[in-house]
Amino acid sequence: ARRVIASKNRDNFIAVGELFPVDETGENVEQIDSKELKNKIELMRDRGFDGIKIRSMVTANNYEDVAKHQVSVFVAAVRAGITPIIEPIVSREGQHEIQYATGLLTETIKQIVEGIRGADLIERFTMLKTGFPTNGKDSPYPEIDSMDSAISLGRVLRVAGVPDSVITYVLSSGTSGNEWHQLVSAANKLRLGGQMKHRVGTAGGTVNLQGPLQAAYPKGATEMNIDLFNRQLFASALRIQIAAFGKWESEYETMNT
Repeated sequence: ARRVIASKNRDNFIAVGELFPVDETGENVEQIDSKELKNKIELMRDRGFDGIKIRSMVTANNYEDVAKHQVSVFVAAVRAGITPIIEPIVSREGQHEIQYATGLLTETIKQIVEGIRGADLIERFTMLKTGFPTNGKDSPYPEIDSMDSAISLGRVLRVAGVPDSVITYVLSSGTSGNEWHQLVSAANKLRLGGQMKHRVGTAGGTVNLQGPLQAAYPKGATEMNIDLFNRQLFASALRIQIAAFGKWESEYETMNT
């Protein structure tokens, strides 16, 4: 239930390792022995990693254990000299409403922040990766209200005590490209309007890369069309920039270069 992604560092790239502390159901958090954890993180550092991403699927049954694990890995990473990236997420699967996701994220992140403060390392807390609170896909109202979700994310960060200096990177998991760009745009519209203090960045690798890759390397192809990939990737980057300025419109989703 635990994986370490190993890679060699290359010039102009940042290598980030990842620890998965839960099993496939997302329920059972494995608290790694502190000595074993220290050894694993130091091994990652010695292999050239610059940071470690601590991803945990949060549920009502495991959020306290998730918070403890996130803090323990955070502290071990800082002491080893690499950058930790906190990443608690609530799945969109299920029948829950947005209030459930908001409350669960708030309490989990609050406990993480308190644990980091207790270790006197709050100044090393620079990056948070999570998702927007939404209704579950199987709820009576599965549609995403982007502004409601953006307001909820701002509430999570504020109530949980996340420092204003922390950059929050939002995942695209479980959303379409248009839905995700609407969410990012709504959050940045709030920030630019002074209604949200935290900076919201993008971590939508699936949304940003899937389209260009599928267009440039379709099923059955023997090689990639690099020129097409570059043009599609440029269009994808332009969509992100528009959303970052809070100016997203749905018709931009089909924009190409």
